Amino acid sequence: MRLLKLIPIWLFVAITSGLLIFPGCSDSYHEDSSYCPRVTGDGTGGAIILYEERVSHNQTDFYVQRISLDGKKLWGDKGTMLNNSYTSSSSFYYSYICSDGTGGAIVYYLTYLKNPNNYLYHICKIDSSGQPVWQKELDQIDQIISDGNGGAIAASVIVTYDKNNTSNKNIQLIKIDAQGSLLWGEKGVLLQYLGIEEKSLKMVTDNKGGAIVIWQERQDVQVETGKTVSLQTRNIAQKINSQGELAWIKDGVVLYNSATATEYPEISEDGLGGVVIIWQRAQKELYLQKLDAGGNLLWDVIGVPLKITDAVKNARPNSPNIIADVEGKSIVFWGDSRDELESIYAQKIDTNGTVKWQLAGMKVLHLNVNSSFDFRAPVSDGNGGAYIPCSSEKGLYLQKIDSNGKAIWQENGFQITSEKNVNGSIACDGQGGVIISWGNMQYYKSNIQRFDATGEILWGIGGIPLN
Repeated sequence: MRLLKLIPIWLFVAITSGLLIFPGCSDSYHEDSSYCPRVTGDGTGGAIILYEERVSHNQTDFYVQRISLDGKKLWGDKGTMLNNSYTSSSSFYYSYICSDGTGGAIVYYLTYLKNPNNYLYHICKIDSSGQPVWQKELDQIDQIISDGNGGAIAASVIVTYDKNNTSNKNIQLIKIDAQGSLLWGEKGVLLQYLGIEEKSLKMVTDNKGGAIVIWQERQDVQVETGKTVSLQTRNIAQKINSQGELAWIKDGVVLYNSATATEYPEISEDGLGGVVIIWQRAQKELYLQKLDAGGNLLWDVIGVPLKITDAVKNARPNSPNIIADVEGKSIVFWGDSRDELESIYAQKIDTNGTVKWQLAGMKVLHLNVNSSFDFRAPVSDGNGGAYIPCSSEKGLYLQKIDSNGKAIWQENGFQITSEKNVNGSIACDGQGGVIISWGNMQYYKSNIQRFDATGEILWGIGGIPLN
């Protein structure tokens, strides 16, 4: 076991519980407080995992471990110990991991200081041998992505105060290079906006050292003396280039602007330098929009509806996901209780915004459960199809669909574990398969498993236990 020494250049921030909301994620994630290790590929078919070990009722140790292609632990029995923390619940809600592109990883996690009301945010880089390269402490981090050159870009929603001591919520982006230098300065790039919904912030790489971010805003405005109405909901996108400059119009590109409420938008790269965004309007239809690398809207100004509810009157789409497909296409996934019990459906969208599969969508999974799925985070198979993991009261499952949207493994896929109260994280292995990690909050145990493209289990029945 290696111990990571803290670098004494940190910023301390004390915030009261409930003031801020911290979404957690990794290569793929679900915004949930459930116990779950975070995983990313190591570039050679193996994996790098961030996990925590509960050593007492209020003490947690944080580790990062690397697993080889053939399922061997490369950084000792437990891995590299990053830190320890006071805790009263699982901390994975506040963690991310992404590959550094050279066999190492950049991780973000949060520790409690003495009591649950004081937090410290850590971001650190681990090299391919498990040695720490640098660690920094920042005011806040909500998401990180690789910068494509051994570093990372961190995004967060922060609170700032003007000269009149009026508080405002702003988006902050900080870029850290492979050596740990802050390329965009200590304060980073600050996007000042009003009414931002904190949990709506999402970010993807522009594949040129910058990032594309989306978020949602809502405000109340006075229309008559003493009366207010809710302002139109706005979904907005902005691109920051590798130099930390705004690449699109100053206030961002408005994707949607209406009095009709929407769920938080989701974003995916399109493989061509642009992005595709999906959102749900008024808890009914799903809409998509595509932006090119210059920030131009390529589809209808109000977005392209999937028309699911037109095809099936009792359809109830919810909680959409979107991933990049080959040749600029996208695949959309959503939950749907059209059959009374919840199922997962999928649809492919071409570069013109046209659906390619049957209008009602292709059914991927149907587990006969009454509640929505606790975890769902699809990834591309690199060949026009996708892997879809999901968890429910029946356990954790993994299914694969081909380029025509057909589920090609056994009915409802493989049951990875029948344990309840599990959550998962998934990453591509770079060789056509996937790696999935999961944790059980009841026992605070973490496991990891690898599947090849045919669905063969590669790391033994039950996977590799991490703790």
